Amino acid sequence: MEDEPEIITSRLSRINTRDGMIVDVNIYRGEQDSVWVLVVINQADGFTVRDETFQTEQDALNEVFQTIATEGIAAFATNPDSDFSLTLPSVANLVPALRSHAERWLQLPY
Repeated sequence: MEDEPEIITSRLSRINTRDGMIVDVNIYRGEQDSVWVLVVINQADGFTVRDETFQTEQDALNEVFQTIATEGIAAFATNPDSDFSLTLPSVANLVPALRSHAERWLQLPY
């Protein structure tokens, strides 16, 4: 049985609040990977997974700041038309979804 790769959580992951909305910014990478994945969880337990990867964890965080500056924090509200924005009944259901997404990225050749 093959060991599952360890998922590294960036020290730059954080909670951001603006205009009465709270988002949980999560930046991850596989232990063998050099690129980072960005996941933003909103206060309604919906989450947005950015399609692109980032060369540094700071690049991922900068993407969040840039999005908030140009589109507002509401850009991270659940969008039913997006494949990367899903509403979950509870945060507990997020773990398998994140693992699945991370595993997909870990299998891509870089």
